Amino acid sequence: MEDFARTPDLYNAKLSPDGKCMGYVFVRKDEDRTEMAFLDLQTNRARSAWGSTQDFAWVSNNRVAVIGWGGLHAVNRDTTHWLGLTGWARRQSFKNSTESIYANEIIHASGQDPERILLLDRNSYHGERILYPDVLAMDTRTGRYQEVLRNPGNVIAWMADWEGVVRFGLAWAGKTASLTYRETATAPWQGLPGLGATGAEPGFAGLDRSGRIVHLALPSAKGRWGIFPYDLGQKRLGEADLANDEYDIVPPDFIPNFAGVPLAATLFSPKTHEFLGVRYVTEGPQQHWFDPAFAALQRQLDAMYPDLTNTILDQDHAGERVLVLSWSAREPGFYSLVDLASGKVSLVGRRMPWIKPEQMAEMFPIACTARDGLPLHGYLTLPPGRGQKNLPLVMLVHGGPWVRDVWGFDHVVQFLANRGYAVLQINYRGSIGYGLDFAAASKGQIGGAIQDDITDAVRWAIQKGFADPKRIAIMGASYGGYSTLFALAKEPGLYRCGIDVAGVTDWPALRESREQEEYKIAAAYWEKRVGSMKDEAVHRRLAEVSPVNFAEQIRAPLLIVHGKEDQVVPLAQSKKLVSLLKKNGHEPKTLYFGDLGHSLPRDKQGVEFLNKLEAFLGEHLGAAK
Repeated sequence: MEDFARTPDLYNAKLSPDGKCMGYVFVRKDEDRTEMAFLDLQTNRARSAWGSTQDFAWVSNNRVAVIGWGGLHAVNRDTTHWLGLTGWARRQSFKNSTESIYANEIIHASGQDPERILLLDRNSYHGERILYPDVLAMDTRTGRYQEVLRNPGNVIAWMADWEGVVRFGLAWAGKTASLTYRETATAPWQGLPGLGATGAEPGFAGLDRSGRIVHLALPSAKGRWGIFPYDLGQKRLGEADLANDEYDIVPPDFIPNFAGVPLAATLFSPKTHEFLGVRYVTEGPQQHWFDPAFAALQRQLDAMYPDLTNTILDQDHAGERVLVLSWSAREPGFYSLVDLASGKVSLVGRRMPWIKPEQMAEMFPIACTARDGLPLHGYLTLPPGRGQKNLPLVMLVHGGPWVRDVWGFDHVVQFLANRGYAVLQINYRGSIGYGLDFAAASKGQIGGAIQDDITDAVRWAIQKGFADPKRIAIMGASYGGYSTLFALAKEPGLYRCGIDVAGVTDWPALRESREQEEYKIAAAYWEKRVGSMKDEAVHRRLAEVSPVNFAEQIRAPLLIVHGKEDQVVPLAQSKKLVSLLKKNGHEPKTLYFGDLGHSLPRDKQGVEFLNKLEAFLGEHLGAAK
C-alpha cells in the first residue's frame, strides 16, 4: 500500500541549457515538502537546493528561477546565492522592503541571461486586476525589476518573441477573447484579421524563428482544435500545420500532463527557434515531428523501448543532448539522456523505482456509444491474472467536468487493479480533446446527459461481460465526487457503494461563493457551458441536481473524503451533506484530512486513504477473488 501512496522520487525534470545538469522536483519525505534538486550528469551526484517547490525554469547554465509557495525564488545550481524575488519570499530577502510583487508566472526566459526574465504581475491576489497582468523584467541575481508593459485593462495573457519583446496578447471582451499584436516594442497594437468567426477563443501556439509567422490554436473546418500558421506581414491564415479529424491537437481550455510534462504542446529549438514538432493526445499520447532528425530519433527510441511512450522533453542549446521520459500505464517513467553525436542513451533517474511494471495492470482504450448516439471514449484497466469476465468493477469518474482522463500510470487505478478490481474511466461529453461539438453537447447537462454517459459506460462494461453487475462501485474526486453522489441517488440498482472525494454537493452555493471580480472570466466560461446563474431556470435546475436537495435518496454505503484546506470545493460542502444523511438515518463513513487542499492524499495521508478505500470496497463489493 505504501508503494502506491508514495509520491514519485522526481518529476518536472528539465535539462540545463549546457546539457550538463538535470533539474527536478522531489518530495523530502522526512519533512513532507517538495524541494528543488540538481543532478550533475557527469558525476551522477545530486544536491537539494530549496524547499516548497512547484516548478522551475532554467534562466542560464547555472541559475534557475523557482516557483514555490510564498513567491518566486532564484538559486544557482550549486545551491548557492538563494534570493527571493517576489511575494513573501522577496520580503525575506529584502528585510527593509515592504513592497508586494504578485508575479510568479514566467513568460520568457532565454536560458542564457539570468539578468532578464519576464514575469506576469497580477498586482494582487484578489480583485479584477488579477485578471489583467502587467509585465515585469526581473534580474534573478539582484532582484531588481522594472515594468516593461502596462496592461491596457483588457488583456488576460501575453506572449513574448524570441528576443524577449512582448508582442502578442489575448484580449478579453466580456464573453469572448481575441488576439492582438504589435510589430515592435514601440509599435501600436492591432488585431489579427482574417481568422473568421469560429465561436471559440483562439490561442497562441508559438512563433517561428523569423518572428513573422505566428502559430495559432484554432478550430479546423471539422471542429477540432488544430495548429495554423498566420503570416503577420500578409495578414493571412495558412493551411494547418497539424490537425486531426477526430481529436483536438492543442486544446486551449485544458492541457493534460504526465509527470509535469504537458502532453499537448508545440516544440521549438532553443538554438535555432525552428518549429520542431507537436505533442498531442488521441487515445494515447502522440508526438509529431516536422524535423527529420527528431523523427529519426523518435524511431530509434521507440525501437529501443517498444512498449513505452518515449517523450522527448527538451534539448540543450547546442543541440547535442536531449532528455527523454519513457513511460506507460504500467511504467511510472524513467529519464534518459541521449548524446546525439554518438547515439548513446544513458539512464539518469527513475520516478518510482520501487514499482515493478511487470506486476502492474494494462490500461486499454475503449469506445462505446451513449444512448443518444454520441461516441464516447475511455479506458478499461483489468487486474492482472484475474481474467476478463465478471470482475468487480470501480467506475472512476474524472473531475472538471471539462478536463479529461488520459492513458498513463495512475497510482489509484493501479492500486485498485492490484487489489483485484477492474477500473473503468469514461471521457463523458464535455471532456476536453474531442472537438467543439462534443464540448457543446455538455451544455446544461450537469446531472443530465453527462451522467447518462457515465451510466451508459457502466452498462457497456456489463453487456460486454467485463463487470459483475452485482459488484460495481462508483468513485470520483471533485466533479467526479459529485457524479458519485448523483449516481447513488438516481441509479440505486446499479452501484453497491460509492466513494466521494471532495465532491460538490450544492451547485448554487458553490457558484455564489465565486462572485468576486477575480472570477469573472471563469464565470463567463461557466455561463458558456452551463448557463447564467442569474437565469432563474438555470439556478433552479442546478439546485434540483445538487445532492443536498435529494440526500434522502442516497441509501447505498458511502465513503466521503475531503481536505480541510480545500479552497476549490470547501469542506463545508461535504459536511452539509453528511449532516443531512445523518438526519435521514444513513450516516456515511468520513475521512477528513488536515493540511490537504483540493487533491488526493499521498504519502502518509495516502496510506490512510488507501487503507480505508481497500477496507470499504472489500466490505461492500466482497473481497476480489
